[in-house]
Amino acid sequence: MTDERLQILRMVQEGKVSAEEAAKLLEALDEGKSTGTGAPRRRNRFLRVRVVDGEKTKVNVNLPLELAWVALRFIPKDALKVGDSEQPLDPEELKRLLEQGLEGKIIDVEDNDGKTRVEVVVE
Repeated sequence: MTDERLQILRMVQEGKVSAEEAAKLLEALDEGKSTGTGAPRRRNRFLRVRVVDGEKTKVNVNLPLELAWVALRFIPKDALKVGDSEQPLDPEELKRLLEQGLEGKIIDVEDNDGKTRVEVVVE
């Protein structure tokens, strides 16, 4: 069994995704393998979002990158502003950078009093 399949099964076990969502992810994995393009498949990457308030983790979400693109369509543009910036993140530019192999911490925002931190990491 591949690492991707095991990761999806672990996510079901931990309650991070439903069985229905896992079935869709497994189906997408099978479709990706049967494209017949001859191009090497890149390993599945994940978008990890964490919100920490003081020492307590409030949000800890791990999404397959392919699923994150679907979710991004439903996020209002105003919600894509980072910190004090008036300019929201450009989802298409972010997608282009990730397709080129960008990895690691891509967003690290701390509130004014330094107690709440939001991190977005691509692994």
